[in-house]
Amino acid sequence: MSSTGGTKIYCPICKKIKVCKAIPVTYITYDTKDYTQQMQIIGHPDIQFFQRGRMCTSCNHEFITAEIEYDFLNELCELRSALRKIKENAREYSTQTEVAQKTLKNLQISLEVLSALE
Repeated sequence: MSSTGGTKIYCPICKKIKVCKAIPVTYITYDTKDYTQQMQIIGHPDIQFFQRGRMCTSCNHEFITAEIEYDFLNELCELRSALRKIKENAREYSTQTEVAQKTLKNLQISLEVLSALE
């Protein structure tokens, strides 16, 4: 913990490492039942995490952080990379499909002309 009343972590608004103090999550969610810090994602019992409310002492932005197992962070990064590649391939496929359709249309027209000559 920093001597200035918080922990130095990344603030998503300042986009820098800033001193952020811990605050109750209920201050952010306004859900009076949200006092639990140990959390689990519904439908994913293997994803357990610890949530904590934070407030940046520079910009006063309030946000929630989650402490997760490092392997899940690596998995998220790998999945993001794979999804990015899938999107790139889908765009390329779409572009190539349009080109192929135009080529086939031109071929069809040429074949019709050829048939008319017989």
